[in-house]
Amino acid sequence: MKVRVLYFATIRRALSLDEEEYDVGDGTPVSALIDLIIARHSQFAEWRAALMISVNEEWANADTVLSDGDVVGMMPPVSGG
Repeated sequence: MKVRVLYFATIRRALSLDEEEYDVGDGTPVSALIDLIIARHSQFAEWRAALMISVNEEWANADTVLSDGDVVGMMPPVSGG
């Protein structure tokens, strides 16, 4: 099944990508998708521990199971004052 990954902020700039598509198996959790992203883009590993994740515009976590056609947003931690 296919999922679309959207990258935001510093992740987008570091990868020079707005989005890309991944083929994953049925029952794949977000954590396994993150492993695939790191395999393709090793620098993505620096965000793994503090990622803000959405699936179909709803906040999600690494245990969220993906479905065909899902859109996954990957955002770095947000800081401000």
